[in-house]
Amino acid sequence: MITEGLEVRFGGLVMLGAASYDSGLTITRFEGWNDGVDGRFDEVDIAGGDGAFDAPVGLSSRTVTVSGHGRGKSLGELGQWRDRVTGQVGGPAARRFTTKELGVTLWAPAQCVRAKFPIFGGLAFADFSMSFWMPKPWKFGETEAFANGVPAFHRGNTASVPVFRIGGTRPDGYSIAGPGGRVLTVSLPVVPGAPHEYDMSTGELTVGGVFVDGGITRGDSWAIPGGGAWAHTITGGGDFTTLLRKVVV
Repeated sequence: MITEGLEVRFGGLVMLGAASYDSGLTITRFEGWNDGVDGRFDEVDIAGGDGAFDAPVGLSSRTVTVSGHGRGKSLGELGQWRDRVTGQVGGPAARRFTTKELGVTLWAPAQCVRAKFPIFGGLAFADFSMSFWMPKPWKFGETEAFANGVPAFHRGNTASVPVFRIGGTRPDGYSIAGPGGRVLTVSLPVVPGAPHEYDMSTGELTVGGVFVDGGITRGDSWAIPGGGAWAHTITGGGDFTTLLRKVVV
């Protein structure tokens, strides 16, 4: 049974788990989104012994299916819904697939890989089905901001990589202290009107919104596990924010 209040958005389409309108898309089945993904590993048997050698286990991609009913105020409008659904397949890059369920909003990059919308008879009513491939296993939620020295945390179940925003005036650059003695040190000065932003997931530094190459003299990296926390601090204090988003797998 579909959770009351389920909402799915993709490519301009809005699909609802419980709908009372006379035109639109109503979800009756929603599969793959709330399940965990499969592990991916290379198993090598122990010759002449029991079991296999230990090996790292990665996470596979995710496949989600959304199906239900489409309704139009006329056959012509139903045909327009069909064209909008089937027109979602493919594209040069993944787009945002967003769900709102139980009061929580999550999203993931996705490609629509299959869409069907068969129309039978003369009624302005039909079934539809869409399949989505998500190349990464992670789903992302809200991003929260934490000031200098305030423990940064998120409500996900896997690691989240921070983004830092640094403002004010810092003529000699700065250092940000992370867990386990790890440090990010930037030698470029910070001047008013040109704040720094460093995305630890990519290792990219922007100054005043413009990417710069260089200036990082020590680039350790780290992540905050789901349910964990770390109080990031910066030399000199002042205008410094840690951004951390919820990550679920």
